[in-house]
Amino acid sequence: MDDLTQLRHRLDILERDAARWRRSAARYRRFTLALLALCTAALGLAAARPMVADVIQAGRLEILDADGNLVLAASADDRGGRLDLWSAGGANILRAAANDAGGDLNIWNNAGTTICGAFAAQHGGEWGLWSNDGRCLLRADATEHGGRLHLGNAAGTPVLTAAAQPLGGSIDVKNVTGTTVVRAAAGEQGGELTAGNPAGKPVFTLTSDAAGAARLTAHNAGAKPILTLEADEMIGASLTLADGAGTRRITLSTDTHGGAISFLNDLSQPVLHAGVAASSSGGFLDLANAQGKRVLAAAAEADACGRLDIADNTGRFVFTADAIPDIGAALALHNAKGRKAFLLGARLEGGLLNLYSGHETPVVVAGYASDGLGGALSIKNGRGLPVIQAAPDATERGRVTVYNADGRNPRSFSPLP
Repeated sequence: MDDLTQLRHRLDILERDAARWRRSAARYRRFTLALLALCTAALGLAAARPMVADVIQAGRLEILDADGNLVLAASADDRGGRLDLWSAGGANILRAAANDAGGDLNIWNNAGTTICGAFAAQHGGEWGLWSNDGRCLLRADATEHGGRLHLGNAAGTPVLTAAAQPLGGSIDVKNVTGTTVVRAAAGEQGGELTAGNPAGKPVFTLTSDAAGAARLTAHNAGAKPILTLEADEMIGASLTLADGAGTRRITLSTDTHGGAISFLNDLSQPVLHAGVAASSSGGFLDLANAQGKRVLAAAAEADACGRLDIADNTGRFVFTADAIPDIGAALALHNAKGRKAFLLGARLEGGLLNLYSGHETPVVVAGYASDGLGGALSIKNGRGLPVIQAAPDATERGRVTVYNADGRNPRSFSPLP
């Protein structure tokens, strides 16, 4: 093979190798473009969805708006974490932080005045609302007894408080000075309502007792009870009037039989008592002395007749005047021991008179004769046996009869015709 042939053969080999290299290079270029596209897509995904770290630590984190103004800051203080928000105008309008009892949230208006707050306190949560100029208008908190709510007026003065108490709920209404003038509460026996004067002293109270009945009390300016009205399920109602010192002076009451009124002295003892008697359903009147002992009693009795009794300083009756149905009247006098000493009666036939010994034995009896046309007199001994009798006989002449100690062996004396 000459040199020219060898040269041509070498060129053919080089041309084949060059074609093979061109094909390999094309494949490498396509692979490189695909890998570049894949990396570009991965970088695009990475830009659209940033990677999240497990922990980010910083002493203070600040967020700025598009103009570079601070709008949020997260930091720490002596009590724990704190989060602050600012408005577009640069006002700090919210802070969430920790206090000694727990969480603490404050909201300010653009002027920097607190208008809302909620925080943990000793007995639970507390929440409040304030006006734009800092006046507290509403406050709700938890106490040791339960919930409590305060409402303030336009000046920020608390004028109403509703709270849970150990026995139930309570509502306090205050005046513009903060003094409680009305209070409604649950008590041991039921509900209680109190109204006070501008100084806070009670002038009116309404309560209930264990039986569920009502009790109304009015007080004077010195907080002394001067009027008390009580209701009773069984007997009705009672009214008590007192003087300026709170001493009871008059009581009025009702029961199942009727009404009664009493006037009391300085010792709170009834000295005049009048009403309806339970025994007769008629009226009665009692007068008492300064010691409260009854000295006079007047009443309508069950027989529909009147009776009058007068007593001594000890309250023992010594005089009685009594009407007897369809007969007349009786008058009795008693001694200091309460024994009868004198009896005077009236009958249709005439009058009767009895005198008694210290042992309540009748010793003198005087009245009308048996025929009702004349008088009669009987004198008795200590045993109550007649010893002398005097009366007119059938001819209307006088007759005297004398008996022995046993009331026997009578001897009669009459005048001559």
